[in-house]
Amino acid sequence: MSLFTYQNSIEFLRELCSRKNTFDVRYFTSPISSAVAHHPQLLPSGGDQSVIKRQEGTSCDFSSSCEYTGKLWYISKQGIKFRETLRVHPTAAQVTCMTEVLYRKQWKACAQVDCVVEVSTEGNPQLTTTSQVLMIPKMVPKTIQTALKQMIASTFETAALAFLQNQRLV
Repeated sequence: MSLFTYQNSIEFLRELCSRKNTFDVRYFTSPISSAVAHHPQLLPSGGDQSVIKRQEGTSCDFSSSCEYTGKLWYISKQGIKFRETLRVHPTAAQVTCMTEVLYRKQWKACAQVDCVVEVSTEGNPQLTTTSQVLMIPKMVPKTIQTALKQMIASTFETAALAFLQNQRLV
């Protein structure tokens, strides 16, 4: 069974956003099913899963999302709109977090983090985290791209460990 579940992934997103320079944060849940896979409807957090199942006529899986304005020291002083979607894989302790940026009035994928959580026999969480930067100009040196990937993964890992400990899941 997954350590991250639909019920607590909004709480994890709160933890993740608290570790970033963000404001105007909004949280949502979104049904994922064959009926809505290409047209997900964002619902305010706390949406009633049973109502969604009846409306769609199919069983649904859920992801949780947040939209926020983030201030990045190297880009803009005004802030940039981001959306992070957390997808918990129901059969494993694995989480995927897709980050999108609002660019020219369209959401564009810009980063992805995959994290597998295992608990050692001593009860300590072991995280295996990989990150990808999906939207970066080719002129940016590889060393900066590598540092950015490491920073994204590190922020996610720190938030995940704090979340697991705060929720007393490990």
